Formats: sequence, structure tokens, C-alpha cells
Amino acid sequence: MTNTDASDARDRDADGRARSARPRDGLGRPLPYGAEGVARQPEGVKRTPDETVTEAQGLLDAGKPFHAHRGVRGR
Repeated sequence: MTNTDASDARDRDADGRARSARPRDGLGRPLPYGAEGVARQPEGVKRTPDETVTEAQGLLDAGKPFHAHRGVRGR
């Protein structure tokens, strides 16, 4: 048995933070690699609280609760 850290196999961003590269469906559920998912919300967007609520409500209205959650968290 080798001494390999399981975290070595995880998808990582340019800064080394764990990120899932798997596509996701409109509800945010992971899909198999290679499947066509919905576009992800951009990360690092700076919004005012009012802009954040407006964006999140639009995503909820569009049936994308996971994406709204990610936007509110600022991811």
C-alpha cells in the first residue's frame, strides 16, 4: 500500500483550493465527467447586498437554487 494522500486526486483551482470540475445540473447535482451541464456562476464577482439578493432571486426564479446559494456565498 502506498502512502498517497487522497486529497492529491481532487480537482484543484490555480491556488490549490479543492474544486469540483464535474458538470452540474440546474439543481447543482454533480453529473458524470463529460456530461453537458449548465453554466456555472462566475466566482469572485463583487456585488452590493441589493445586487446579491436580486441575482439570487433571479436564479431561484429560474429553478437554480444551488447557483443562488453559491452566489450568496460569494463563490
